[in-house]
Amino acid sequence: MDTFEIELDNNTIIDKEKYSWSRFVWFKTDIWWKWKSFELINYYHLKDKKDSKEINNSKSEENKNISEDSLLLYRIDGQSFEIIDDYYLKDKKSAYYEGFLIVWSDWETFEVLDELYSKDKNNAYYKWEIIKWSSWSTFEIFNEIYSKDEKSVYCEWKLIYWSDWDTFEILNKYYAKDKNNAYYKLEILKWTDTETFEVIDWFYAKDKTNAYYRWEMLKWSDPDNFEILNDYYARDNHDAYYKWKVIFPVDWVSFELIDDFFSKDKDNIYYNWKILKRSDSGSFELINEYYAKDKNNVYYNWEIIIWADSKSFETLNRYYSKDKLNAYYNWEKIDWSSWWSSWTTIELIELLCKNKDQ
Repeated sequence: MDTFEIELDNNTIIDKEKYSWSRFVWFKTDIWWKWKSFELINYYHLKDKKDSKEINNSKSEENKNISEDSLLLYRIDGQSFEIIDDYYLKDKKSAYYEGFLIVWSDWETFEVLDELYSKDKNNAYYKWEIIKWSSWSTFEIFNEIYSKDEKSVYCEWKLIYWSDWDTFEILNKYYAKDKNNAYYKLEILKWTDTETFEVIDWFYAKDKTNAYYRWEMLKWSDPDNFEILNDYYARDNHDAYYKWKVIFPVDWVSFELIDDFFSKDKDNIYYNWKILKRSDSGSFELINEYYAKDKNNVYYNWEIIIWADSKSFETLNRYYSKDKLNAYYNWEKIDWSSWWSSWTTIELIELLCKNKDQ
């Protein structure tokens, strides 16, 4: 195979016949891509004499192992193409964010403010979006979500209507307030008392009258006795809550969490804010993050697996399970009439599910 190496790292090889980028990403070049004029610019971009490409090799941790086609930057002029940083680039006509054209941008006065915000003599920008009606000369960044100029406040690229820029203050990444209202990103929290409004954690806040989950008011909540249990659950001296929904009926004294989805009190098991029907609180136990059981039933999330035998039940992977009599897909029994005999089907499912992460 006729190949040559590019000094990006020890495992990066270009095959000039297939023009394939190995290791983090695989891309197919168009017919006009010529390997002889190929030039590596940095870890995310490459070009030839005619066109430029952005390498989609996953800057984020969650996409680190995903292979995708790279993006051909059709509009970019290969001769004047200039990398500003890992997110921004420009040519003699325009500026770009991660390969997307920043419409109406002026390349001569274009200035990067941080990894999300930029501006030129005409506008301010969030990623590739124009922040409409913004004043570039007085534009100021609060954090990755909020910004303001001499007359308005913005959430990402959108104007926050009715906000008072002079008294606007940031409370955390998501919450803010001014003399008139409290805000969760673009949403106005209704009926808040701004003087006593305070943030409890990332998603919860309260004032002298109510508690709030994001922008939703927790009805009948007692802010003086409000306690956060995790990112989803909270309680006060008379109720328990899943996000902004009241868990009803609940014994708040004995209420406790089992995991991020299940909770219980002395009488019931709950999935999110709903009672898990026919469940037994005393014998309830989790099998894994999808399955649970008690002395009466087996559950897939909130669904009862009808006919499942709790004592012999075992999971094969996220979707398949079995007991001494049947096999199941999610919460449904597999219909033997459309399969082979029961023992053959279970053996087949076990064979397919040897790797429990599939």
